[in-house]
Amino acid sequence: MKKLLLTLASVMLITSTSVSVVSCGTKNVPTLENWEDDNIKYELFGETFDSKIAAVEYFVSKKTTVNKSENYKNEIILGNKDFTSISGMLNHIESESSITKVKTYKDPKMYLTDSLGSISADGVVNKEDIVNAYKDSNGNAVYSGSDEKSKIDVLNSYTNKIQNGFEADGKFFQSKEQLVAYYQNKFEGEKIKLSKKQYHKLGNFWYEKGVFEKSLEKSIVKSVEYNNQVISEENKFNLSGFKVKDSDLDKILKLEKKPGMYYLEADPNDDGTLQIEGGNYQKTTNNVSELIKDKNNWTLISKSTSGLADEVFNTVSNNLVSALGSMSYYDNMLSSSGGSLLNNFASTVEVYFDKLAKFLEVSKNDSVVTYGMTNYLKNSSSLKKSSSGFKGVLEKYQLDQEIDALWNGLAPMKEMEQNKKVIVVLYNIRELLRSVDISKPDAKIMEEFMYNSLLSLNINFFGSDSKRTNHGEIELSDKWVEVIETAKASGKIYEVLDLLMNPNNLSSVKSKGLAQTYNNYLKDAVISLKDVQYWAKKIHDIRDTMNDVSENFKKLTKKLKKALVWVDLAINLINMIPGKTTENWEFVIPDTKNKVTYQRSSWFWDVKEFNPKNIVQTLEISKPKDTITYLYNEKYFTSYNDALYRLKRDIIDDLFADPSKVRYVSKYFEHMYNIDKNKLISLLMQQTDKKNAYSDGFGETFSNQSEAVNSAIRKIASQKYIAVFKYDFQGNYIYGYDYNEVYDRVVETVDLQGKAVEFTDYLSTNNFEKLENVDNDGYDLYKFFFNGKNYYFDDYNGAIVKYMQLNDFRNSLIQINASTYELNGIIFYNINQLTDYLLNNVKEVA
Repeated sequence: MKKLLLTLASVMLITSTSVSVVSCGTKNVPTLENWEDDNIKYELFGETFDSKIAAVEYFVSKKTTVNKSENYKNEIILGNKDFTSISGMLNHIESESSITKVKTYKDPKMYLTDSLGSISADGVVNKEDIVNAYKDSNGNAVYSGSDEKSKIDVLNSYTNKIQNGFEADGKFFQSKEQLVAYYQNKFEGEKIKLSKKQYHKLGNFWYEKGVFEKSLEKSIVKSVEYNNQVISEENKFNLSGFKVKDSDLDKILKLEKKPGMYYLEADPNDDGTLQIEGGNYQKTTNNVSELIKDKNNWTLISKSTSGLADEVFNTVSNNLVSALGSMSYYDNMLSSSGGSLLNNFASTVEVYFDKLAKFLEVSKNDSVVTYGMTNYLKNSSSLKKSSSGFKGVLEKYQLDQEIDALWNGLAPMKEMEQNKKVIVVLYNIRELLRSVDISKPDAKIMEEFMYNSLLSLNINFFGSDSKRTNHGEIELSDKWVEVIETAKASGKIYEVLDLLMNPNNLSSVKSKGLAQTYNNYLKDAVISLKDVQYWAKKIHDIRDTMNDVSENFKKLTKKLKKALVWVDLAINLINMIPGKTTENWEFVIPDTKNKVTYQRSSWFWDVKEFNPKNIVQTLEISKPKDTITYLYNEKYFTSYNDALYRLKRDIIDDLFADPSKVRYVSKYFEHMYNIDKNKLISLLMQQTDKKNAYSDGFGETFSNQSEAVNSAIRKIASQKYIAVFKYDFQGNYIYGYDYNEVYDRVVETVDLQGKAVEFTDYLSTNNFEKLENVDNDGYDLYKFFFNGKNYYFDDYNGAIVKYMQLNDFRNSLIQINASTYELNGIIFYNINQLTDYLLNNVKEVA
């Protein structure tokens, strides 16, 4: 038993620094001083000496066997504390709350500073540091202490551009001095001569034909009609009274507290057995990545110990079965391959696109393939354009680093298939795009990219069997193309991702065509799977009839019998040694109640503390949302009103973007409109009251010149000038005689744009477009304080590693030299024990 333990221990030793250790002696050790006496002799074990000193020294140096040994000690130091194990040190860090979880409202991946996930201070934003800034007429960001004051200041930046002045003969004068000078030049002097002209009536005033025509042209704006409402370019931002059809309101989906999606799989470096009920993908409103790695959230269901002999027998048996089972005659017969997991997602997609282009080119040349609802014939250049456009959009909206980080996070997931990894990233891209304000041209680029990516997912590779196909190594499922074509035609291309992530989502698909084609695809896949299972079983059944396998099995059986005889003889004795301890642990995933079970067996010399951080790998595909959100047009909104505002804007913008929906209308004659601007002007010129007369310059006409002149002189003397207000900014022209009316019309033209930003960012720049929009849900960070400085990390493990580095973590295996002394068949563990023994046996003799 002792030899077995020593042998096992010696195998596990690693030589490091050497430290000499002197063993401590026993208490009250006798002293050898003043023991010499010339008149007394001493006897020790049959030999005579002149003194006790001589007796002890003789037996220590001449009769004692000294055995030197080397032992080892694991020395773990963190700061000024020593630990006996790594797990003990980690438990200490957790118990001291040295590393705490905090929130930031900027995307931490934009502020990474190293491979450990360290976040710069610029990426840490507290909730109380967030303010709403609004864009004024000059493109500046405005924050005035509150939302209400900020909006008022932004509106003032527009309304302050209203010019007040005076009108004469339809002309605008900025000052009274300019107006008086105009009247003096026209009506003062000995010879006043007015021309008789054609005048048109507009409101309460008459205008000369040319002036009237110019004013009329400026009053004409584009307008559209929706749900019995007329919307002009001027008031299209005044949406408070805009009524939306119920059919359009259905486009806003209310999402209750949105669960996050997580991918779980066993750590390949762990030798335990992990089983996940419900599959690798789990949806829950809790952060499973954190919960599952906390031992306190696991329950020890059972624990049992078996004898060493039983475990030896089981190990031998398992090895024999494994050896036999490895002789497979159907390995690699059904193998398939895809693009390798390259360094970044964009490169991987290009591999997929290259193979898709190859397939399409061969299909086109053979003229044999018409898939799905339409002919799908593209060339490689269009696919490359789709790929480059996708990369450009991600970079434009600063999403490329986050996608690359996700792609790198998928690398350790060995059980996840290559196509599934691509689907996870595509799904995440969709979620990210829903959280940014993407332009329509960019949205079209991403939709085309998604279309090509999803189409390329179903390419199958046949390898050596390629000669039996028409397309040289690759084949594309026609049923799958029909699914993608149907999704694209119905505007549901993004819903395919929901189906791929969870087939149970089929019941919620609103497009009947997409649901039916996807159902057909699944049925076709099931039939193919059954064929594979049938032939696999046939091959398995044939194996036992093969001569070479049978012969090998006989030889293995003989070896097994010999092992059984040995085990039978030794079983009672060896089972006294505890062999393996088996533990069964359980973790329940919140919301779903799915169970993650873990079984681990360890030999008695290698008992390890259960640590869930080492047994499971997790990946957060999408974050849980704690608040109710609304989904509209592939974008998330935190409030229904925000989603409704965006819907109204899109309805109006789409109508104005369609030339067939646009008509022209004058602000002075709103009941008359035409799809042609020039025809409308001509029509209005004909419809208005007109006459040939003389004008007094104040909007009144007379049949003779003298009456017109006298009227002008009277009005000039009484200073009855015509006050007007004009607003001409960013293509909006508003002209009127009442300030409040003009003010209200100007406010209707303002597109009030705002974003939530960090206050310090707002102080650093007044450029609205440069300010970074923060995330309302926030991101988790891990923080610790060291030497007067806060350190932040987006990953707990990275924080642990940095914390250990800063606290001078050391893990050394120390060599300890020790000696034992053997005399008369007795072993002494230090020199003091031996000396004590010798002195106790010294006798005086005459």
